[in-house]
Amino acid sequence: MLSDIELENLEFDYLETISSILKANIRNNILPALKSMNKISKHWVNIKKDEDKGYDVGFERVIYSLLQHGSSDLKNANSSPIGSDLMFECDDAIIHIDLKSNQPLTNIGDHWQPKIEANQTSYKINYNKKGQGGTFAFEGNLPNYYEVTNGSNTKELPTLTYFISILYKVNRGECEIININVSCMPNGQLTNVYGTEPIGAGGNISKKKCRFKMGRCKKFKLLNKKRLNKIYVNKNYIENNSIPSKTQFLKFLS
Repeated sequence: MLSDIELENLEFDYLETISSILKANIRNNILPALKSMNKISKHWVNIKKDEDKGYDVGFERVIYSLLQHGSSDLKNANSSPIGSDLMFECDDAIIHIDLKSNQPLTNIGDHWQPKIEANQTSYKINYNKKGQGGTFAFEGNLPNYYEVTNGSNTKELPTLTYFISILYKVNRGECEIININVSCMPNGQLTNVYGTEPIGAGGNISKKKCRFKMGRCKKFKLLNKKRLNKIYVNKNYIENNSIPSKTQFLKFLS
């Protein structure tokens, strides 16, 4: 088992790896691909979208295709049925990556406190919900460490969890990307360091659903480095459009 600071260093290293891949491709590949729906909007704009998934499916295709095929640093995809949408088996860690997308006029608050489920994290903690008495529990389904068996050899690999968050606006078939971030949720071993800070109640209080309060968890406490990296900010859109909770949004990006 790694020490807490060794674990944070590994979380930081892969946060930088994922961020570097995205930053290197943001202008020429990612932004054009995310907005490629605009070119064929007449074929989908009048068809009702799944309310739960919204535009996630299309965005996931773009980001996941890039991460799966654009870097050898993330090694091999793992086929485990329990885990995030994207799961990599590396030499020194098992990496889970999930994409979250929100629109500013409907759910901008979810951009910095996305709803997550137990299959996306190893974090387990009891917490209080503001305005309600009692203590609630959240229990991630992922282990702090995977026992990876290959023939007669077994090794322990820590679980690392990352979220790619996209804030976007779609109006009459035209998609505009406002902000893209990558954040790292602490491994469950680090509850002694972060306590309840990363966790908030999801829509319905449940042991298997919560919110990742990334706005309260923007730094690696033991390293004093960023747990949240800005990949893209559309300053022109932010300056020239009305956004709910704009002050809070700018504070989050600061």
